Amino acid sequence: MINDDNPLPKLVFLIGYPRSGTTWLMWLLSHHPEIVGCNHAGFFHAIRPLETWWTAADKFGKNVHIFTGDGQGGEQYQRLHLKDALADVPPRESFRAAGWDVFRAIARTKPGAGIVLEQTPENMLFTETILNVFPEAYFLHAIRDPRAIVASMREAVETWANPLDFLTNPVQIAGKWSWYQELGRSLAARTPNYRAVQYEALKGDGISTLMGIFDWLGIACTEELARAYLEASTLDRMKSEEGLMPRGFFRKGKAQGWQEELSAGQVRAVEHIAGDWMKELGYERVYLAGRVPPAVRRYHFGLRVRTFFSEGTRPALKKAFQRNRALKWALTRVRSIQLTLQRMK
Repeated sequence: MINDDNPLPKLVFLIGYPRSGTTWLMWLLSHHPEIVGCNHAGFFHAIRPLETWWTAADKFGKNVHIFTGDGQGGEQYQRLHLKDALADVPPRESFRAAGWDVFRAIARTKPGAGIVLEQTPENMLFTETILNVFPEAYFLHAIRDPRAIVASMREAVETWANPLDFLTNPVQIAGKWSWYQELGRSLAARTPNYRAVQYEALKGDGISTLMGIFDWLGIACTEELARAYLEASTLDRMKSEEGLMPRGFFRKGKAQGWQEELSAGQVRAVEHIAGDWMKELGYERVYLAGRVPPAVRRYHFGLRVRTFFSEGTRPALKKAFQRNRALKWALTRVRSIQLTLQRMK
């Protein structure tokens, strides 16, 4: 609870790969009287460019010009980089003060709340900055089967999401999902206030999973309350909340729904890329590890083709076309293959 004796809330950052159930988990935990939830506040996205500006030193810009003297020809001139002038004002302290203003304001919206739960999955990419500004912060890492994430992201692009903001290729998604697990492992080594929770555990044994999270946060919760929170956080309830999320954001909520939505080739591709992390996290493979799946080979071939046709090579290619008809024919065939691969996605 925020009061004169305890003026600052406990900060909990809910992170994870997009479409891992972080919105549902935020909604669940925010039912507790001591927690107020906030999704996508974007504070650390906002200060990233300010952090860059603070330490930048352009050769001809960002200078402080100091003239001293009587103005009668005896003045002295000194020039300082702005970053040197700000040396006694560490960005961390300024960001921390601004952050506390934001998170205290959020905490005060719910009387009795002493914990601010900020849900921005992509804050996984800002954990170094978060720890620098708020070393006492807690991190709750939501993890979900990467095959379910592939199915969810592909449907999101078809219904509500901007295709430019979401990946749809299983190879890319599995690779980035694996990278997020590596970031989580690194974060766990840097702070004692880290906890991972798997979406499937919430779906399978939500009561004990919720009670474990509340205990980790140092707040009490009975089995009856945990059950009530789950019953108040069904997908139908969340879908009915006007303006909460775009239409189509909440799907079926099935832990194994991907089995009905992904092709064998897509499943093989995900398991090939993310197999090691899947094994460590207890996600069973459908297919045994073996040869590189066709979807992975196509992706890497397309990547090589795109690199070949990058901006830097186009002028040279143009000259080659003019000199060598055979080369022009060969490159035209490569382009044809590239277009065929795009249609096969």
